[in-house]
Amino acid sequence: MMEFAYTNRLSELRERARSLANVLETFELECEENNGLSAESHATIKQAVLDHQLNAINTPVEYGGTGLSVLEQAVVQEQLGRVTGVLWDTVWRPANPLAHATPSSASAT
Repeated sequence: MMEFAYTNRLSELRERARSLANVLETFELECEENNGLSAESHATIKQAVLDHQLNAINTPVEYGGTGLSVLEQAVVQEQLGRVTGVLWDTVWRPANPLAHATPSSASAT
């Protein structure tokens, strides 16, 4: 028999992501009306993401991310999916190759 109940960890992540989505929703009108956000709004959102500890959710901790598993990322994304536009992507999911980049490989492109 499989268990599909949320663990305490998943419940806590879901609540943090829901709280962050509530913050992000307050920027939707500005983003829509101005075709983007002001520098001040970007700074506020960045701080909210950091405060909720949901930055770079697909990146290992040793590279500055939160190191969430795929299941944990799905729980977070379910909540952030409530937000429209590009605001849902403010948790900054760098591409996995960035985790292995070096200054010398970056200058080679």
